[in-house]
Amino acid sequence: MSPTKRTSTLILLVLAVCLPLVACSSGSSETETASAPDTPTIGTTASREPSADPTASATRTPTPTATPRPAPNIDLSGTTTTVYYDVLGTTTEAIFESFNLNGPVLEDEGLGLGLTEWNFPIPNYDLRVQERACEIESFEMSVELTVTLPRLVEFDSATPYIQDNWEMLFEEIAEHEQRHVDIVLEGLEALRTEIESVGSLQTCAALDGEIERFWEDASVEINLAQDAFHTEDDAFLEARRAPLQAQIDANESELASLDSEIAFLEASLPEVESSVAAIEAQIEGIDQQIQGIESDYPGNALPANVYSQYSSLVDAYNALLPEHELLIDEYNRTVGSLNATIDRYNALISATNALIDDLTWLQ
Repeated sequence: MSPTKRTSTLILLVLAVCLPLVACSSGSSETETASAPDTPTIGTTASREPSADPTASATRTPTPTATPRPAPNIDLSGTTTTVYYDVLGTTTEAIFESFNLNGPVLEDEGLGLGLTEWNFPIPNYDLRVQERACEIESFEMSVELTVTLPRLVEFDSATPYIQDNWEMLFEEIAEHEQRHVDIVLEGLEALRTEIESVGSLQTCAALDGEIERFWEDASVEINLAQDAFHTEDDAFLEARRAPLQAQIDANESELASLDSEIAFLEASLPEVESSVAAIEAQIEGIDQQIQGIESDYPGNALPANVYSQYSSLVDAYNALLPEHELLIDEYNRTVGSLNATIDRYNALISATNALIDDLTWLQ
């Protein structure tokens, strides 16, 4: 019996897009013709053979044994190629700006850090007819995967902080893309199991339909598994980022409070400065009057009326000094508070920027 061959054209599909299989025509079968037993001719006498000796031993014909069916030749393989794109910069900001410019384009998702692409071609397979049933003789399908990963061009010029974070990020990107590769390969193994277990069907058309269903189901299951992996990975990443984000949010809230405090202190300084300037002008005016009298009377022999004026001026001068000191103290305290608040603000800005850098590397 000659096998019926079924061959389909190889079509490359990116990201496992399903296309229907081309159904094959029914397989051929052989028809056996039975011959009628000889019967005596009417009007003649049939010859008789002597009766068999009942004591003679019976002769047995050996029962033929079934020839085992050869297992189908199934060749499902996946080949992975890794390519790299350049990332420039030696600071967190510059590196991620380069990611945004040079990263691989994701389908409907903008730019990414890494990418795994694969084809899911229509398989080539041969069917054969054996014992009035159709079965798979051979099945071949090769999936080609391409993994795109980043390469930091100026790695050796970067600080230890950048180098450590780059190595961590690169490892996580590579592991993420490898999981995409593994999902495709697991899907191929699931398809292999289906093909191996199908056995034979009554017609090749029915077997074509089963193969088409297996192929479509494998494509769908791979894509569903990829989506489930992304959902799981996004949740894991969000959990890792949450503590840093919470600390950044708390810092930004405190920065807003410090900013308000700085604005209040800066607004209060002119009023204190004005009060200090006003009292210093009074003190200076009185001092000039006192010095004028002392200049007019070098020996301090003051007439009674001048002495009375002089004494009043000295009393007024001395009375303003404590008030002046209080205003100066208030001014100095305000300036001190302002400077201390600015220092706290700047320190918190630095700490927050460091947290933002750390968060940026968690991708």
